[in-house]
Amino acid sequence: MNQTIQFWRLPVVLLIGLMAAGCATQSPGHITKTESKVTGEQAVQMSPGFIGDDLRMGLVYGPSVSKDSVLVTAGVNEIATIASGQSLLIRVDETVYRFRSSTTTRVKPGDPSIENNIFADGERLSQRSFSSKNYLLPVSLLKDMVRSDTCFVQVRTTEGYVEGDFHDGGNASAKKGVREFLGTIEQ
Repeated sequence: MNQTIQFWRLPVVLLIGLMAAGCATQSPGHITKTESKVTGEQAVQMSPGFIGDDLRMGLVYGPSVSKDSVLVTAGVNEIATIASGQSLLIRVDETVYRFRSSTTTRVKPGDPSIENNIFADGERLSQRSFSSKNYLLPVSLLKDMVRSDTCFVQVRTTEGYVEGDFHDGGNASAKKGVREFLGTIEQ
């Protein structure tokens, strides 16, 4: 009887380990580092982490972006038209920074274009709709956001805005992922 229990323990432990490894690559704030086989250039990506309930932020750093900048994808958990002009606002302590973008992505569950979007893996799992835009931010601002006492992020839509507290915690928070992302690109 005792040997039977021992025999089943190994497959169960392996299955749990494999499931946890798969979830880690899909989890918010997960950092992925890739290297081009053609040019040898490296890119670092952070899957979108949460800023409050309805706002997420993902990051990309690599050869297509200047060395002092990061491509930020800000997304809201709804199909909404993100406003034109300065639609991303970030308040770090008492200073407000405004950013504009011209790239919008709207995706519904099952949309084939989801494969090319930074939000793809998490959205396929949650089966929710979202809208996003890309912004170019200085690396120094991300560092200030992590070090700040208060930091709020707002994305303006044509119907109003969605905002959240960058420091609002948990393992799925954008702050945790941004801190790890900065450590990765500084290596």
